[in-house]
Amino acid sequence: MALSSCSDLGYTYGESFCLKIRVYEEQDSFTANDNWIAGAFFLGIVAGAGLVLLLAKPFLNAWEKKKRQDEEKLLGTAVKLKATKEDLIKPGKGKEITNEPREKKTGFRASRFRRKMKGLSSGKNAEQDSINKGSIDPALTRGMVDVMQQTTSNSAEVEMADQDMAAIVAMESSMEEEKEVLMLRILAMLMKVKVEKREITKNFYMNFMRKTEEDLKDLNKMIDREKEEAEEKLRNDPKWSKEAQALETEMQKLQTDSNNRLTKLQRDFKDKMRLDLLRSSGMSEKEVNNLMGQLMNEMSAVEEKLGLEQARQRRALEQRLARRRQALEFQEAEDEEVQTSIEKRVEFFDDILSSNLRDISKLEGQRDEIKSAFASDLSEINKFYAKELDRLRLEKSDVLQNQRLSSFYNLTKNQEKEKAFLVQTADKATRIQDFVKLYHDLIMKHHMEQETLCNDLDQNEVQEMYKIKQGVAKEEAAAMDKAVEKQTEKLENVANLMASEADKIIRLHKAQMADYNVRRQRERQAKMVQLQEKLKQRLLAADEAEARDQKEQEVLKQEQMDTMARVLSTNMELDDDAKKRILREHEQNMQALSNQLLRSKLRQQKSLEIKLNQRKARLTELRIQQKALKESHQNEKKDLEKKL
Repeated sequence: MALSSCSDLGYTYGESFCLKIRVYEEQDSFTANDNWIAGAFFLGIVAGAGLVLLLAKPFLNAWEKKKRQDEEKLLGTAVKLKATKEDLIKPGKGKEITNEPREKKTGFRASRFRRKMKGLSSGKNAEQDSINKGSIDPALTRGMVDVMQQTTSNSAEVEMADQDMAAIVAMESSMEEEKEVLMLRILAMLMKVKVEKREITKNFYMNFMRKTEEDLKDLNKMIDREKEEAEEKLRNDPKWSKEAQALETEMQKLQTDSNNRLTKLQRDFKDKMRLDLLRSSGMSEKEVNNLMGQLMNEMSAVEEKLGLEQARQRRALEQRLARRRQALEFQEAEDEEVQTSIEKRVEFFDDILSSNLRDISKLEGQRDEIKSAFASDLSEINKFYAKELDRLRLEKSDVLQNQRLSSFYNLTKNQEKEKAFLVQTADKATRIQDFVKLYHDLIMKHHMEQETLCNDLDQNEVQEMYKIKQGVAKEEAAAMDKAVEKQTEKLENVANLMASEADKIIRLHKAQMADYNVRRQRERQAKMVQLQEKLKQRLLAADEAEARDQKEQEVLKQEQMDTMARVLSTNMELDDDAKKRILREHEQNMQALSNQLLRSKLRQQKSLEIKLNQRKARLTELRIQQKALKESHQNEKKDLEKKL
C-alpha cells in the first residue's frame, strides 16, 4: 500500500511514555575489561614472587650440591685415570702393557690402510710431543735413556749431574711457589676473622688481598726479568765465549745472587704489608702487630715443613743417582766383557795353533797370518754390530723419550686438577693448620708420584736398552762362531793341515770358549754382588751426610736464636710484645735462610761435579784421539814396510 493512502488511526496519548525494547547485535571481537586485567596482572606478580621466595632456597641448595658433586666427580676421574695408568705398569719393571689387536687385516688394502693410519698417527704424535714438551717441567723430560746414549762414563756423569741440577732448580721453584700460595691463603684466613669481628670492612679485605697478590706477582716478574737480562748479558759477553766452565760458574753465582735478592725483597714486602695495614685498615698498631705475628708464626711452621720436604727430596735424588751409577757400572762391565771375549777368542786360537802345528819354525809365518786374519775378521764383526747397536738404541730412545713425555704430561695434568680443586675449597677451611697440612701433604704426594714415575721409567729404559744389547750380543756371538768355523778352510789351505787336524783345532777352540763363558758367568754374578754392596755403601754415605748437615743446621739455628734473645733482653726500649714479634720474625728468617743455604750447597756441589766430569770427559776424548792417531801411524808404517 502506498504511503499517500495511509490514514490516521486516531490514537492519542496524553503524555510521553517509555517503551522497552531488546535489540540483538552480532559482533566478531571481544571487549576487554581493563579493571579485571589489571587485577589479574598484579595478582600474578604477587603469586609468582611468593612462589620464587618459597622455592629459591631448595633450588640453590640443590645447585650447590650438584656443583660439589661435579667437582668431586672431576677429581675422582683424575685419580682414577692416574690409578689406571699405574695399574698398567708392572711393579718393579716399569713396563706399560698394551693390548694387541685380535684381528689383522691382510692384503693390499690392509697395507694401504696401515700406511695411511701410520701417517696420521705420526702427525698426531708429533703434535702431542710438542704439547708435552711445552707443558711439563724440563727437569722431567730427560731420563736414563739420555745417560746411556753417552759414549764415555765421564760424559754420562755429566749428563746425570745436569739432570740433578735441573731437579734442584725445579725443587727451588716448587718451594717458592708453595710458600707464596700458603702465605696468601694464611693472610686471607687471618683477615677474614678480622672481617667477622668487624675490625676491618669486607671491601678493604678484598682490595687489600687483590693488591697484595698483584704486588707479589710483580715482584717475582721483576726478579725473573733481572735474572734473564743478566744471563743474556753473560752469554753475549765475548770474554766467556770460549770458557764454558767459567761461564757456568758465573751463572751459578748469578743464581745465588738472585735467590738472595728475592729473600731480601720478600722481607721488605712483609714490612710494606704491615705499613699498609697501619695506614688504611683502621686497626690499631697492636692489632696489626698481632696479625703479622700470627702470620710469622704460621709461616715459620711452613718453612719447617719445607725444610723437611727439601731433605726428603735430596735423599731421593741421592738414591736415584746411586741406582743410576750402579746401572752404568754394570753396563761398563758388560762392554769390557765383550772386548775381553774377543781378545780371548784370538788368544785361545793362537795357543791352539801353537800347540797343534807340527813344524812351528817352518809355519811361524803362516800362523801369524792366520791369527791376524782371524783377529781382523772378529774386529770387523764387532764394528758392524756396534753400529747396529747404536742404530737400534737411537730408534728405541725416541720411543722411550716419547713415553716419558706422555707419562709425565698425564701425571702433571691430573696433579694440576687436584691442586686446583684443593685451592678452590680453601674458603671452606676453618683452621689454618688444617689447610696448611692438606696443601703441603698434597704437594709432597705430587713430588713422590713424580719420583716414583721417574724411577719406574728409568728402570724400564735400562731394561729395554739391555734387551737390545742382549739381542745384538747374541747375533754378534753367532757371527763370531761362524767366523771361527770358517778358519777350517784357511788352516787347510794356508797351513796345509788335514781336515781332521783343522776340525780338531776348531773343536778345541769351542771347548775353551765354553769354559771361558762359564767362568765369565760366575764373574758376572760376583760383579752384581759387588755392585749391590757398593750401592748400599753409597746410600749409607748419603744418610750420614744428610744427618750431618741436618745437625749442623740445627746447631747454627739454635746459636742464632740464642744470640738474638740475648740482644733483645738488653734492649730496654722495646716492650715484651715487640720483642716476641722480632724473635718470631727472626726465627722464620733463619729457617728460610737455612733452607736456602742447603739448596745453594746442593747447586754448588752439582756444579763442581759437572765441571770435574767435563774435564775428565775432555781428557778421555783426547786420549782416544791420540790412540787412534797412533794406531793409524802404526798401520801406515806396516803398509810401508810391506811395500819395501
